[in-house]
Amino acid sequence: MLKRVSILNGLLISCLVFSLLLMVACGNTVKESQSDSRERRYFDGTNWHTVFIQLNQLYVERRGNASATDLGNANVIMLRQGASSVAALEDVARQMQQAQPDIMTINGYIRPADGQSSSAQRLTNKFVLRLLAGINPEPLLTKHQARLVEKLTYSADTYLCEATSPKLFAVLNIVAALQQETGVVFVTPQIEHLRSKR
Repeated sequence: MLKRVSILNGLLISCLVFSLLLMVACGNTVKESQSDSRERRYFDGTNWHTVFIQLNQLYVERRGNASATDLGNANVIMLRQGASSVAALEDVARQMQQAQPDIMTINGYIRPADGQSSSAQRLTNKFVLRLLAGINPEPLLTKHQARLVEKLTYSADTYLCEATSPKLFAVLNIVAALQQETGVVFVTPQIEHLRSKR
């Protein structure tokens, strides 16, 4: 009986070791999924931009004190050891938001792939969408978990929109998906350094 148990244990351990080796071997050949890839692209109406998601930095905005004039407290959190993936960083942000009810907003950071900007730039949950004349943005936005914030007066058929998904980098996924839709001229995420130009 003991001999049979030790044989079964030996087989089980061998199977586990083989499975781990197989996973490691296959893991090197499998590409990252789009949702977990650090590289993202968007079109601003003139140029394509490639950016990389930063896995070690979060922007956290908290509710202020009782004062009505207090706009809240914001700070940048640097993770000692960056997250292992985009999904892992999104999980950290989700857990923070659940554990700390005073958090209003958590944003992530991106860095341009061209290396021209030395610092990471804060990604907001808003984006600018330009459509061909006469297209209603509402059905497209509903389809992609976004909402209309306002129609921009300085540019025809252009809208400021906001991701409604709670995921940290949902806006990048929405931008990529909308760019594939018929009638979309361009869609670009609103990055903190660009907001002052609006």
